[in-house]
Amino acid sequence: MASDPVWNLRRARADTLRARHAPAAELLGFYADLLALQESIYGEVLHSSWPAVDLQGARLRLDRLPERQTSWVFDKFIRALPPSATPVLEGIAERLADDRDLRRDVLVAWIDRRPLDDIAGRLDCDATPLEFFPRAFLQPYAEALRVRAGVAAADPKALTPAACPHCQCRPVAAILRDEPEIKGRKTLLCSLCAAEWAFPRSRCVACGEEAPDRLQSHVAEAWPHVRVEECASCGTYLKTIDLRESGLAVPVVDELASIELDLWASERNLTKYQPNRHAGALAAVRADDLLGDLIATVVDESPFDGAAFEDVIAGCTNQAGEDSRNVARRAGLLAGLPIEVAGITVNRLCASGLAAVVDAARAATCGQGELFVAGGVESMSRAPFVMGKADRAYSRQLRLFDTTLGTRFPNPRATAAYGDHAMFETAEEVAADLGITREASDTFAAASQAKYARASAECFYSDEIRPVSVPSRRRATPPTTVSEDEHPRPNVTVESLAGLRPLADGGVVTAGSASGINDGAAALIVGSRAAGE
Repeated sequence: MASDPVWNLRRARADTLRARHAPAAELLGFYADLLALQESIYGEVLHSSWPAVDLQGARLRLDRLPERQTSWVFDKFIRALPPSATPVLEGIAERLADDRDLRRDVLVAWIDRRPLDDIAGRLDCDATPLEFFPRAFLQPYAEALRVRAGVAAADPKALTPAACPHCQCRPVAAILRDEPEIKGRKTLLCSLCAAEWAFPRSRCVACGEEAPDRLQSHVAEAWPHVRVEECASCGTYLKTIDLRESGLAVPVVDELASIELDLWASERNLTKYQPNRHAGALAAVRADDLLGDLIATVVDESPFDGAAFEDVIAGCTNQAGEDSRNVARRAGLLAGLPIEVAGITVNRLCASGLAAVVDAARAATCGQGELFVAGGVESMSRAPFVMGKADRAYSRQLRLFDTTLGTRFPNPRATAAYGDHAMFETAEEVAADLGITREASDTFAAASQAKYARASAECFYSDEIRPVSVPSRRRATPPTTVSEDEHPRPNVTVESLAGLRPLADGGVVTAGSASGINDGAAALIVGSRAAGE
């Protein structure tokens, strides 16, 4: 099979930079050896007929790869690890080569976007070097599938989020070109499938910061075409390859080779924008399944039979996707409750779950039933994009809304009369009305994190939290169990919060004091005194 020009270009660039930059010579030597393995996989997948593309959105679906074939190739990949690899990688490769179950688990976990910490514990290694194996192996898979599907790049005129529109992975670098169609923007380079998509030039990919005084660009004499783009608000950086300064640069290679800049950034306590982070552990679970399984657990642990319950009352704010059409009713059915047990979904936005409990208590007090299941559910990771229908014939105007946050399809009359504030804007108004200062806000936020840390250390929540089983996308792979909250940040201090930029100029709300975007469910039993006795 003839060698692909793209891979030849990468190999030649690695050889060139290896001769010019001694600090990166060893790393580039390993990369050049790795390219040979990756190119072989790329060629095989490119000419395969594997159904790994979602035709409705041209999205790559690595979970649809043939399991037996993929596992066999992954085994070959691990055993063929170049001798130029580091001792740490060699040690992990040896252990993976001897354990087929571990190889399968690490590959499936990475495809399912689950953390590798548990598997790393079984291998007695750190998760970061372990992640090299599935990521390096699947990069040529994803790139070949993208090329084969004809989705080489997103529309350069369209602004897209800081995640690949094809495989949803994060960028490894940004690219600047002198092209009119992307004037004022840069393109981001996907860390997995190597796709590019447009992104505002003066915006942080990690936190969205756009203030010029918070975004700094650094250039070293040894790498005049590689910029370190620093965000002072979140303390992260991403390297930008300026092809206007060096037309011979190959972004994926130059980003890797400029390791000196990474060391310099580390000395400044900057954190590299990590391309290998994924969604939270519960992102793979539907909202109705999440609540349904929890209701089943709560009822099973109680002394009551399922038929004894009058109603399931659940709060849910979004209700735009898998949680639509009365999620309380469907969760009750999924929990195995009899079809005679009704269900009603309550929406009081952030107080929806609490309102559900109040409604259940009111119903029990008023004699509308003896036993109720009350609680709430939200899956913000799975909140869909929604698009309205055309308002007239032959209309070319389409509006797309992200249902994760904010108002969708706002009413102009309501907006004119009451505004259309986001949560943090409302919080700023409350702070102004009540005289809450930035220092008081940071102090309260830090104290809240500290209280959680202390309570968790004392196992305060052990009787309240129930583990969630997250299914794998592979039938032969057992599910993962999630038994701890992911959102709390126990190491937060008032000093660290003080360094965050407010979301509004002169405001008090920051990313450290604002509410989080989470997935989760809660359920409890509410009953009359007679039922309790």
